[in-house]
Amino acid sequence: MLKCNTFLFGLGGIGLNYDYNNHKIITHSKALSKNNKIKLIGAFDKKKSQRVKFYKKYKVPVYDKFPQTEVLKKIKLAIICVNTQSHLYLIKKLSFYKNIKLLIIEKPCGKNHLEYLEIEKICKLKKIKFFINYQRIYDKKYAEIYKYIKNLNNFNGTVYYSRGLRNNLGHILSLLRPLGLKNIKIKIVNFKEYPDFIIYFKRGFLIFLSTENERVSNNDFIIVDRKIKIISSNEMNTFNFYVLKKDSLIENNFFFSKKRKIKLNTSFSQKNALNNILNISNKKNKFINMYKDISLILEKIKKKNEQKNNKL
Repeated sequence: MLKCNTFLFGLGGIGLNYDYNNHKIITHSKALSKNNKIKLIGAFDKKKSQRVKFYKKYKVPVYDKFPQTEVLKKIKLAIICVNTQSHLYLIKKLSFYKNIKLLIIEKPCGKNHLEYLEIEKICKLKKIKFFINYQRIYDKKYAEIYKYIKNLNNFNGTVYYSRGLRNNLGHILSLLRPLGLKNIKIKIVNFKEYPDFIIYFKRGFLIFLSTENERVSNNDFIIVDRKIKIISSNEMNTFNFYVLKKDSLIENNFFFSKKRKIKLNTSFSQKNALNNILNISNKKNKFINMYKDISLILEKIKKKNEQKNNKL
């Protein structure tokens, strides 16, 4: 069986560091090295310390400059986890090579919505399948979570997000996509660098509250409708589902009783994401509309917040 020649651009946290000294598979480097469908033929990073760490562990050629044509002509899958400012530039350069058929790009894909649209256009023109690395939605157990969220009606709730709009909010919105991300309304309620805001969906609304401390990762939500309550925990990797139950002590009174817990596989998140992306890469990319919707929502929130702050 021919293996998929793969090149990794970027050896930062998600590229290399997060699982360097443990048994988990939550980085691209380790996920690629453990996948029998993949042949990792090279990596790139500007930092010498990261290149040294990568080669020491994986014994794969690593470059301090953009690779030469003879290397690029061998690549089928490119994984992009350089800084967001460089996403579009890098994809433009890679798009000249017809052999590249698949891209996995770190969120949020481009530094703004216009760049996202240009990346999508390039990939469509060059017939390149691309996936944004929202790992949780590629976990097989997410299909069960999806069904619960999709059935919410007349709901409200609170969502906590941290470390900026474009860093973690996309992950949250990807999980909430069953609520419908088109034709939503956004109201900023607290104008600051990372604002608090409300998103009005077709069947309910959610209040988003930011965590100000850049060093604190705090991304979870609680959503309630007339029949069910969903509480995420463990950075949106564990989901508890509660259903209404009649109170045996108080007449005509009901309460939410725990029904089920679903845990995503956090120890092997990137391994699972890579496997599922490879499995569906020969089919129509059903996530394209979601990527575009998330990118547009992030842009709208940012612009609304900036416009108000400029007036103050």
